[in-house]
Amino acid sequence: MATVDGDAGKYSRRECGLSTFELAAKIVVILLALVGWSRGQSLQPGGAQGFPQAIYAVQVPQPTGTNSAAYLAVLAQNNMLLSGQSVIVGLGNSASSPLYLDRETGSGACAVAIDFTALDAVVASYPTNLLLAEATEGGTNTWTPACVWSQAQADASYLAYAQNAAYLPGEYIFQSGNYWQLQAGCWSGSGYDNTCRTGTTAASFTGAGPVNDGAVVWVKIGAHAPLQDGYCGGSYQCGSTVSCYGANGSSPIVINSANLGPCSLTELYESQPIPSELPLRNWAEQVIAAAIPHYNGKIGYVRVGSPAGGELSPIGIGSGLWPNYGSTAGQQRAQYLSWVKDLDGFVAGAGGTMNLDTDLNCAGYPADCSYADQEAQLAHDNNFNMMGTNGYQVNDVLNLEGVGTNNCGFPLGAGAGCTSGDWAYNCGKFTTNQAGNAMGCLLQTLTGTTVIDCAAGLTGPIAALPAGSTYCAAGFPGLMPFLGSLCKTGVGSPAQKVCVHTLEVYTNGPSSGAMPTYPAGDVLLALDMSYSTTTNGVAAYAGYQLAYASAFGQFLASPSVYGGAGGSGTGGTQVSVIGRPPN
Repeated sequence: MATVDGDAGKYSRRECGLSTFELAAKIVVILLALVGWSRGQSLQPGGAQGFPQAIYAVQVPQPTGTNSAAYLAVLAQNNMLLSGQSVIVGLGNSASSPLYLDRETGSGACAVAIDFTALDAVVASYPTNLLLAEATEGGTNTWTPACVWSQAQADASYLAYAQNAAYLPGEYIFQSGNYWQLQAGCWSGSGYDNTCRTGTTAASFTGAGPVNDGAVVWVKIGAHAPLQDGYCGGSYQCGSTVSCYGANGSSPIVINSANLGPCSLTELYESQPIPSELPLRNWAEQVIAAAIPHYNGKIGYVRVGSPAGGELSPIGIGSGLWPNYGSTAGQQRAQYLSWVKDLDGFVAGAGGTMNLDTDLNCAGYPADCSYADQEAQLAHDNNFNMMGTNGYQVNDVLNLEGVGTNNCGFPLGAGAGCTSGDWAYNCGKFTTNQAGNAMGCLLQTLTGTTVIDCAAGLTGPIAALPAGSTYCAAGFPGLMPFLGSLCKTGVGSPAQKVCVHTLEVYTNGPSSGAMPTYPAGDVLLALDMSYSTTTNGVAAYAGYQLAYASAFGQFLASPSVYGGAGGSGTGGTQVSVIGRPPN
């Protein structure tokens, strides 16, 4: 494992100038990888065994995507250094994508028409996990169908009215021929609950309103329900050449089908839907409720993102523009987390027998890590089996080692924010869920890794770099080797152990950028002998293939320590076999 020279503050691990013995050992790792998994052994996650180490390819090319042939060739190796793939799937589609679930194309009320055929073929071909997304993450949204934005869908999505029941701002009911909406929440000024509760006696919905109903104040909307809103901003510009965001003077905007402002209906379809609003929820929950039972026994884990991608990442929540989210950071946080509580409860109750995963994010600007901490608590309370974040990067390593710009304090505390998504704190705290079953910790790298550059703010290299490296004068322990050390010996004073069991790493590099800060396609770099000839491959990185494959092997053989406060390992040590389970 990497060590730090106390005098020079430089990583002393040596990766260049390998001895004959070291080179032979690394070649053995490659040869083992190419043998394939043929011994019929199976490593099942969860349960009494806990979670073995696993590496999954993420951002995999869809059936006809960039480098699809190269990726499929890697899968055909049955490579022991790749545990499987995590495939992101849109719940619906408003443009063109080979993998999505709801095939409807209408613009009236949503009538879900799910076709599992294309995704079933992918799942059957290789060990697979699913990341289910309501909308595309950033850029231009293409996974929310036109029906979600329609008046007919809004009108059909009201909730039943009940006494002594909790409602969230933005939700609405249908009473006495009219729609009535809760528009202001009941946040106490602390905590994460923004719901309001109706009284024990049914209210009378007459006249112009508003109607006081326990803690709920129902505002009369009229003969039609509130429309689904969409957000356009710097990360969701809603259009490409001429965007809605640009048309609004490069200022964020919230639009719906009746109030488009300077935008078009097409640009509304490309926006990020406000996640807690009922038209989106009504549609998405139908798709999720069908998908989870369908893939029981077929996949390893499922993660549901909201509002976009496979994660809990409310881009734009701090803009103050989201309807019914309040004007203060506390109200906005409580509103979103109240929605996450509902979502987690829904996912937990969908009948899944696969592992349930959730992604943690420090949301808003500046980043507020109490979002992530409460998301972890909710996953624990709903007996999820896994949690983590999609932002593992060099800053996390530097801050945990005490040589960064936002160094972690020890013992790790709530809201520390010294790692993306506060994962080091939450994965150390929640080693079991409410039912007492093991909870695995998952990290996805921020982007493809920057193979030879470990500057703060980059993803950093998977494998170690020695002191004196061209772009890393102090050296770097490598993202994967560091995690083995973090679990086995810990960091900080007093030393604290945090065990990460699952890594999702990128398959393709991006279509733009320059070496050395250009992110690699890590799966292809580590496992495809012709990496430098693949689209967006970097010839200068090909020489690091041996080191990358070795780092994969080191991580897969790392001990996973369970139990004890802060992941201290009092519950015992498990060492997993290098390999992947057969599908």
